[in-house]
Parts: sequence; C-alpha cells; structure tokens
Amino acid sequence: MFRILRLASAGLMLSVLVRPAVAEPECHPVTPETIEKTWSDFASQSGVRPNSGSDRYECLTLDATRTTACRTTPANPAHPSIIFRTVVRQHGGWFVHTKADTAASCEAFLGMLREFDAVTDQVRETLERQRAAQPPR
Repeated sequence: MFRILRLASAGLMLSVLVRPAVAEPECHPVTPETIEKTWSDFASQSGVRPNSGSDRYECLTLDATRTTACRTTPANPAHPSIIFRTVVRQHGGWFVHTKADTAASCEAFLGMLREFDAVTDQVRETLERQRAAQPPR
C-alpha cells in the first residue's frame, strides 16, 4: 500500500503541505516472516542508523534515500507491522511516500497508520506556523 503526502519548500526551509490520500488505506496482511525479512533487508543496508523510537516502535533511517522504517514492538496492538516513509523531490515539490505491511489485525494496523498521519499533520502545522511568521520575500 502506498500513500502520498505532498510537501513543498519555502526558501531554505522545508514546509509541509499534506494532501489527503486519494483512497482509504487497504489492509492485506502478510506473514510475520515477511515483516521480519523486510526489516532485516532494510537494516542490512550500508548507512542505516538508529532513529528515535518508543516502547511501541523501533525505527531506522537511511539518509541516502531519505527513508525511515519503523517496526512495531510487542507493546503495539498492530504488532507485527512495518512502515516505510520516504521523502522524495518530484515535480518541483516534496512528497512523502508511505508503504506499510502488517501481520496483525487490520483494525490495529489502520489505527497505526492514522497515528503516523497525525504526526505528519503536527509537523505540517508547525512548519506552516513557522512559514507564516517569516517576513514576506
């Protein structure tokens, strides 16, 4: 599943403008082994570094591709799941591509995706406030 969020740049500062996904996310569970292999494949790449996580997520980032991968921990109701968020420059703007898989219940998985969307919305709002506070050019 892919969800695309639009990002735009304002001067030197990255400004996030999120557009809703065209369709609701879908849930097609995979096996726990698929989740683990996907995580291992990402983690084995040169340049991958730990990123902040929590008791519910373990995250890694590959700066070369602007990709952050997070997998759920057993404390997360959506465990086992994995989510990749990649920032790309395309068509003169910035986009966030999100790909996620789960071996858990669809209800918990879709709830996890909503949590990630909420974080994106918070970032967008913060950057919009910062951009509005800047003097016009």
